[in-house]
Amino acid sequence: MTTDFWTLRAATTLFAYGLSIGFLLLYSVVMWKIFKNEIDLGSIIQEKDSSGKSSIARFQLLVFTLTIAGLYVILSIEAGTLIDVPAGALALLGISGGSFLISKGIGTPELRTEEKRLDVEKEKVKVAAAERRADLSKDQ
Repeated sequence: MTTDFWTLRAATTLFAYGLSIGFLLLYSVVMWKIFKNEIDLGSIIQEKDSSGKSSIARFQLLVFTLTIAGLYVILSIEAGTLIDVPAGALALLGISGGSFLISKGIGTPELRTEEKRLDVEKEKVKVAAAERRADLSKDQ
């Protein structure tokens, strides 16, 4: 019975180390590509409208996610097994994600006005096309 416990513990520890090393390698490759300017972070943190302004909510979500993921990997390596994510860290990620979603929902009034104007234009085109088809069918 004790042999099974130690075998399972060794397998779990080996899995945790393998997973941690895999995440560290992935993280290292991404950071290297960012350093070499092969990955542009500007498009990640910029708003999607034409203003090109950086979004604080996007940047905050990116930084908190990378920080918590990095700390999780380091603490898992130190413990020799996968650890539980602290409730405070999950709350922080939840708040950060929530603020990002709220900022997406609020958006910019100019962008929403432009979207509404485009929707009205599309509807006008659809109505004009339907009227044109109706006129053509009457002529035939």
